[in-house]
Amino acid sequence: MKKDPIHVEIPGERGKVLELMQKYRLSAIPVTKKRKLVGIITISDLAENPEEEQLALLVRRGPVSLSPADEIKKAAEVFLKERIRIIPVVEKDELIGVISVDDVVKKAISRMNIADPVEKYMLDKFATVWEGTPISATLAISRYSGQRVLPVINSRGEIVGIVDDNDMLSLGEVIEETKVSSLTAPSEGERWAWDTGDLLYITTRKLELPEDKPVSEIMTRNVISVTRKTKVSEVARKMRRYDIETLPVVEASGELTGIIRDIDLLKSLL
Repeated sequence: MKKDPIHVEIPGERGKVLELMQKYRLSAIPVTKKRKLVGIITISDLAENPEEEQLALLVRRGPVSLSPADEIKKAAEVFLKERIRIIPVVEKDELIGVISVDDVVKKAISRMNIADPVEKYMLDKFATVWEGTPISATLAISRYSGQRVLPVINSRGEIVGIVDDNDMLSLGEVIEETKVSSLTAPSEGERWAWDTGDLLYITTRKLELPEDKPVSEIMTRNVISVTRKTKVSEVARKMRRYDIETLPVVEASGELTGIIRDIDLLKSLL
């Protein structure tokens, strides 16, 4: 468990969340009110509600949580059931920490001796992205497929890189947009006669991604891979060593045959 985790308070605005996600490469952040856990906000929540500025309307309320006494197996069950990457740890309703998929895999499974072959847990149906795909489209593919990490392939179908949503988020620029809305509708014939006192200025902050840059400019080119027969704990050790959460699974010929995500490894604990 990570104590005193990064979190945001309500009332608050999306801009603060974007800044924290970019700075600390986070995909989800707990939301509190006077230290009491309120919910969680994710990159997907921001992407799906680009016009909403208020944090209170973006947060996923009533998240599952754990207590400091809960076992790792229970955490694994929650991660797999809820398909989430962080779980708040609370004591008397107050946020005291978070545990992540990353914590369980790199600090627990990597130190075990789980000999199951990775083929038992890998995905053999998965999304990929072509190296020339614009970054903005790549983020959309990631969101629609539910894969935070995407293998990048060339025109011959060969894997040439890996990209994740944090890579794309770090490249984005937070842009302020101000829209003008009338508090009172003008009558016919007075359409351009609004009094400035009747105007409401609404400012929102959005993450803008470059539309002209291909994913090849930000992908990781040093691709670390495993085979179908690689043992679970060895996969976890590779994830810890290279600080990555998804590995391509390849045949002896180098052909891409699947992917193994850190969350998939949690099934070996059940």
